[in-house]
Amino acid sequence: MEIGPREEDIEDEIIGYIDKINADIGFYWWKRYIYSAFWSNISTPINLSIVVFTTLTTGQAATQTLLTPEITTILSSVTLFVSIFNSFFKPYEQMTQNQKILQEWSDIGDKFDEIYYDRVYTLTEKKERLVKLETLFKSMSSLKRANDNNYCIDFIYIFIRMICIRKNMNWVTIKEINAKNKERRNSMLRSINAAPIIAAPNIAAPTTNQVINAHSPVLRISDITHNNYGTDTSIV
Repeated sequence: MEIGPREEDIEDEIIGYIDKINADIGFYWWKRYIYSAFWSNISTPINLSIVVFTTLTTGQAATQTLLTPEITTILSSVTLFVSIFNSFFKPYEQMTQNQKILQEWSDIGDKFDEIYYDRVYTLTEKKERLVKLETLFKSMSSLKRANDNNYCIDFIYIFIRMICIRKNMNWVTIKEINAKNKERRNSMLRSINAAPIIAAPNIAAPTTNQVINAHSPVLRISDITHNNYGTDTSIV
């Protein structure tokens, strides 16, 4: 006879998946958030400076009196270098791509919230929850493999993580809750295992003759019985 997994084993596996998924979602969401913020702050000034510098150099070429030759030379050189940087690194495309990836991690975080905050009580519900977590974990692994990295921004991310974020990397703070739930469950199991098994006493109900032959004029609650017609005999 095949024996299925115990409920305690399923709960331990669920807690393991929750801890892993929660940590990974928080790590990669914050990473893509910093990526997006970095490229957003780079892309906008670069594009704006290119437009302004190009306008000034074009106006100088048309009027020949708008700027001095020295300033025109400097602006032309700066515009050239900024345009090369913009064409090579493509900050706007980087920002758009990382915002898309950030949204994908947010979607996975929303699915994780739905699974985690959906309370389960029966063994069947816990098995269904475990299947959902396994499916979400596979989707998350596929997304991690598809993501690219930038080592320069990774260095900035590590610096910001050490200074600003520190230990608040998880998607939601649930480790203490999981620990309390596990401890409460173990405490309940210890109480159940330690409780003595007391058999119910086999007490026969009093008969009608016992009630009629009683010498006391006052009947006790335990002396109440049924007569032959099925009605209760009690004190009025």
